[in-house]
Amino acid sequence: MVSALQNGKSYFNETQFEIEGISGTKKTEAEIQLWSTTEGISEFEKGMIFLQSGFPQQKLWALQNLDKIFRENFEGMFNFVKNRFNAEDWDLELKIAFGQGVINAVKQEIFPQGLCEEILEVCISILRSLATSLHETWIQVFACVISSGISNTQIEKAISFTIDLSDFNQKPVFRHVSCKLLKIIAQKIKFGFKGQLFQRAKALSQDTDSEVRQEMCITWIEICNYKSQNEIQEKIFYEILKLVDDEVISVKVEAVVCLIKVIPFLSKDFISRHAIPVIKKELLVETHIEIQHIFSELIGELLISIKPLISPDIRESFLKSLLFLKDSDFIVRKNIAYNFPAIFSILGTCQIMKDILTRFVNDAESEIKIAIAKGLHEISKLDISCKTIAFLATQLLEDQESQFFIIKNAQWWASRISSISILGKITNSIQTGNWREQIKFLEILNENIVNFHINDLLENIVPILLQKMQNDNFSLKLLSARVLSRILYHTHYTSRKLEIINSIKDKFARSSSCYDRILFIDFIEFSMSYQSKEYFSKNFFDEILNISHDLIDSVRLKIAMILPIIREVIPDRQIYQVENLTEFLIEDSSANVRNTAINSKEIMKSDEYNKKIYSDEEQRDFQQRCKFEEEQAKLDSKEIEDNKRRMVVEFASKAREALRQKRNEKAKTQISHLKTRSASGQPILVKPQRNTQPSIPLRAGSSSRRKNPY
Repeated sequence: MVSALQNGKSYFNETQFEIEGISGTKKTEAEIQLWSTTEGISEFEKGMIFLQSGFPQQKLWALQNLDKIFRENFEGMFNFVKNRFNAEDWDLELKIAFGQGVINAVKQEIFPQGLCEEILEVCISILRSLATSLHETWIQVFACVISSGISNTQIEKAISFTIDLSDFNQKPVFRHVSCKLLKIIAQKIKFGFKGQLFQRAKALSQDTDSEVRQEMCITWIEICNYKSQNEIQEKIFYEILKLVDDEVISVKVEAVVCLIKVIPFLSKDFISRHAIPVIKKELLVETHIEIQHIFSELIGELLISIKPLISPDIRESFLKSLLFLKDSDFIVRKNIAYNFPAIFSILGTCQIMKDILTRFVNDAESEIKIAIAKGLHEISKLDISCKTIAFLATQLLEDQESQFFIIKNAQWWASRISSISILGKITNSIQTGNWREQIKFLEILNENIVNFHINDLLENIVPILLQKMQNDNFSLKLLSARVLSRILYHTHYTSRKLEIINSIKDKFARSSSCYDRILFIDFIEFSMSYQSKEYFSKNFFDEILNISHDLIDSVRLKIAMILPIIREVIPDRQIYQVENLTEFLIEDSSANVRNTAINSKEIMKSDEYNKKIYSDEEQRDFQQRCKFEEEQAKLDSKEIEDNKRRMVVEFASKAREALRQKRNEKAKTQISHLKTRSASGQPILVKPQRNTQPSIPLRAGSSSRRKNPY
């Protein structure tokens, strides 16, 4: 201790500060930082000085960093702090910080097992005090010590202290603390929680103080984890029912939570005979607003717990309750909206459920519409054919605040509502939103590209992405390049794909801006994740070779960084070109480029790298890429043939239609002419019709031409 103070004196002399001389002045953060980090003194010695004669901020620093100090000298520091704990200059903030420092040290297993008993004694002394503001932190210390593997003797001591603290003669504040300690002990001794401990729990459950009873509702849930089904049904359940009937509403609310949490521990028969009648009596009727709050929060969990036992009568009771709750206050409506997928899955589709859902979708509060939008795809999966749900999804898609969550689940909605409508909203958002919103919607688009028609993407999204790659900030440029590379991967129109690639080359690879050229390399890097070796060689490798001679160091550096990736996606016949490119960059004028190229060369020569690129998995991956590109080429050829065939059919159909119209017009002209001649009294000349009747065969021996009888 003396050594620490001597070191501390020289430490402050070096910095030309005297604590006593300036203790009354306000210290700046820079001064405190300077005093806290000066070299030449250990953390333990610094902590001792600060705790004995430092400023309040310095004492607080020492206590918040006890885990660091304990590593150097645990016992000395702990005993020093324990002895100083009740000093007049130690306010509540310092005592709370000490507790938090002990918690950190226990969690990091810095405490020696031999000193756990001393920590427990400190906990007990603090929890016996009336300083209630300290209790919360030091109850956590108690929990950490109990769970840290202390001896049975120490556990017995903790149990004895808890039983003593829970005595009816103790003040209510101590009985309240004992409820929390019972929960901690139950977690530690598990199935050993019985006898006197269990009797004290029952006594506290009927305590005269409402805060004690309220805390016991929470403790019972933990105790039930370590009790058999029979014990819960015969002993604990009826204690919970007494709390449910409590006259204090705060106790009743916690008891309802306890009841719902305990139901999974009960048998089906017991639930039917005892739990469900209580639920119908206490929850499925018009109740206090705080009961409505907690019931609406846990209704999904409750329904799932009693699902096998829901009869038509119980279902009807829940539906009537929901009809009432749908017009309750904001918290209730929000909770119901959040739980609606679980409610819908249990109670099923009916007109009441549709009406409630429609009510929430049209709610004036945006948070309720958002809660419905988040889970509407789950509801739709439960009744795929329900047109009401699809209509409500379309309605939410038009809402500015909830549309994001419909778009986020585009994988589901694209095939059930108009995919072009969803894409239109994405298009609008990535054009008009702030850059953070644009990034969110671009990420959604990147995840859901396969859910949109490729023609819609090429027509609506690709021009916007190209524009963003040129004009927006770097984050948006990079993400736009990533999305564009995926769209091109899924594009089977060969001519359209080449057109876009050539446009990217013109705008970025040959741009006068080095940032555009670097972005082009990023685009290639993204594309290399999808392309076959032949496709990369044909469309991008020449550009890589050209850019490697760029005048800007950062562009060449980018090439040097991706050399191992290029080596992976280049055909074997061109490996020598990658090796030549590597050697070229190793001789670069820039040290950064040279070092990066050397590092890339070492990676490519490593056994791990070569094992990876020649592995069966890697070969299968490239085979799948080739197969996918072949399928795309076939699909493109098929569409071209189909288009040709369609054009021929359409041309023939148009020709037939034109001929039919021409004949109709000619017939109309003739009819009009005949009507005119008839009206004027002129004779109508009828053109003799060709005899289409079959000729009568002549008899044998008769003349082939009949003689004129006249």
